[in-house]
Amino acid sequence: MTVEGRPLRVVELAQGFAGPVCGRLFAALGHEVVKCEPPGGDYLRGRGERGDAARLMAHGFAAVNAGKHSVVVDLGTVEGRDAARSLVDTADVVVSDLHPAEAERLGIVGSTPMWTPTCRSHARTASSPRRSAGSP
Repeated sequence: MTVEGRPLRVVELAQGFAGPVCGRLFAALGHEVVKCEPPGGDYLRGRGERGDAARLMAHGFAAVNAGKHSVVVDLGTVEGRDAARSLVDTADVVVSDLHPAEAERLGIVGSTPMWTPTCRSHARTASSPRRSAGSP
């Protein structure tokens, strides 16, 4: 899938596994993926074994974030929200683990369709709710 003969520009506002795996699939297909991380980094970065010299680049984090560009965006500041809004405005696809109401409250909702694992109601939104095995 391309837009006007070019790869898609994907902005990822997600941490952990669900959203980043979606972003990873876009990256694996040759699309440009920009991962936005909070100032302390995605919490998955610190999931390495204790004493491991590469703790800050845990294997799981590396696996689901390969092929992406990473930027620090602090959604708790006006500057960070402005930066996120600018990225969203240039995106063809946004992958987010923010609830749509939270994204709207932060003022980072644009005209770009958002993929979010917590919402099924948005038109052109792919959905993959995070549930534990066996849950309804």
